[in-house]
Amino acid sequence: MDTLTALRYRDYRYLTVSSFLWFAVRWIEVIVIGWLVLDTTDSPFLLGLVGAVRIAGWLLTPFAGVIADRISRRNLLLYSQAIGILLAAALLVLLLAEMLEIWHIIVLTLLRGINIALDFPVRNALVVDLVPTRAQLNAVSLNRAASDVTGAFGPVTAGLFIVFFSYAGAFWLILILSMVNLFFLFFLGDSPGPGDRGRDTIWSSFKEGLQVCRRDGAMMGVLGLAGVANMFGFPLIHALLPVFAKQVLGVGPAQLGLLAGAVGVGALIGSLSVAWKGSRIEGNGLLWVSFLFWFMITMLFAIVPHFYISLLLLMAIGGGQAVAMITTTAFLLHRATPEMRGCVMGFRGLAIIPLFGGNLIGGTLTGWLGAPTALVIFGFAGLLCTLAIGFYQPVLRR
Repeated sequence: MDTLTALRYRDYRYLTVSSFLWFAVRWIEVIVIGWLVLDTTDSPFLLGLVGAVRIAGWLLTPFAGVIADRISRRNLLLYSQAIGILLAAALLVLLLAEMLEIWHIIVLTLLRGINIALDFPVRNALVVDLVPTRAQLNAVSLNRAASDVTGAFGPVTAGLFIVFFSYAGAFWLILILSMVNLFFLFFLGDSPGPGDRGRDTIWSSFKEGLQVCRRDGAMMGVLGLAGVANMFGFPLIHALLPVFAKQVLGVGPAQLGLLAGAVGVGALIGSLSVAWKGSRIEGNGLLWVSFLFWFMITMLFAIVPHFYISLLLLMAIGGGQAVAMITTTAFLLHRATPEMRGCVMGFRGLAIIPLFGGNLIGGTLTGWLGAPTALVIFGFAGLLCTLAIGFYQPVLRR
């Protein structure tokens, strides 16, 4: 099996283009809105709050996953992207009218977070729907690589657009990319939900999915690892990096883009490595080790405040992060039956909820103790939790 096996399938190619554009929009938004909030308020707490409300909508992902198992997943993606365009347009209009205030950003970020959360289980279920079983790990890896490519250049693009075209130019870019994304999804073949659930209510399907996850100890362990990653790992990128760039490294938005882009470069290397190995990867030890590596490098990043060393360490963080997320997603999708994949990925999306607390607590700790100390605390806590889950579920480290 070669690295690009999954791209042989027509609908998967269209979904990959869509994912590329979708992830680009998300990365650009994180950097532009993060710097805008810090630039206008100079408050790490408000920055953490905005990062936190972006996550609140993920409470709805289990129900989105249930719906994705009942009706056309392609149509759900179309609706989701159309809503995203409306939200991007609203933010741009408020900015151009010079009416944009922090509460507008908080509300629109909350709605955008709900929009992203509804997209997540549908898109991930489709990834493996569109390819045969032997190509599923490759498909998940390439889908992740689409995110990582944009993670490499998206933040850099965001920083440059802020510098050369102001915030308005960056928001125009977000709107245009969102519209192109919707255009490509129209070429995707129809994909009805695979389950025959006409007699089941959404609530009964939700409970069935919950039972499936609870009965499988290994699946619960992987969901726990995902929760730990979102609580202690992702706040660095989603909330704290602008503070670290401005207050610790003393750099501006262009350099912030390079820092965030370094995470994307490392993640892309990690994703392509897993895609290249494909079905030759045996056992689950890589899943557990990648989480440990991620948190150890996070602590090292916090205690070495040098710009160029930080770039290298962020690349390493990105690599560990990508391998951890790919193996997590592939593990869950492989253990779930086709008619339950949307629901299981909905519960996987629920594991992102701890990022709400992580962003909020991270912003608060940064305001009290400074960004380096806050990151050391987060890295150490993540390391302990990962070790505990690994020893509680030995199957995850075999």
